[in-house]
Amino acid sequence: DLATARTPVAKSRLAALYLAGYSLVLFALAVAAGHLPSLAWAAALFSPLGHELTIYLGKQTELTGRPLYTPRPEGVMVLDVLPRSPAWYAGVRSGDIIYEVDGVRPCDRSTLQSLLASPGAKEIGFLRQGREFAREVVVLPPDGRFGIISVPEGNEQVFLELGAAGLLSRWKRKRR
Repeated sequence: DLATARTPVAKSRLAALYLAGYSLVLFALAVAAGHLPSLAWAAALFSPLGHELTIYLGKQTELTGRPLYTPRPEGVMVLDVLPRSPAWYAGVRSGDIIYEVDGVRPCDRSTLQSLLASPGAKEIGFLRQGREFAREVVVLPPDGRFGIISVPEGNEQVFLELGAAGLLSRWKRKRR
């Protein structure tokens, strides 16, 4: 599944709501078909089509919503944190913004990488939900890995294109 306009937790809740609605309608159709066999076709059709609809609605709400994980002027936004990394132990989490390293504001990923390049103690300041959350002293290992994945800045060489066709689209293409 895809979460661009919501946090993964919020996206999971929305998907669960869509699937609960789908399940209730499918259950109601199955019960109705048990009493009135001529409705069996409706339940049989709704099963795959309703599922495709939940997938479509989930994708559309993400693709048409305002992206959540985008570069910010305050610093470098964190997409994810590697477990048991220096960033993890400092309390940095997905969605936080690293706004300071040893008194210097990183304006982009490359600046942050250069500020964290040398091993040793670094004072890291980060924001959570727009407010200063913490200033932590982090000791970086000799390899200099802080343990974050920053949000894409738009100039990356590698990217993922999201254009997989759904079940109905593939069926329509085969019929042509």
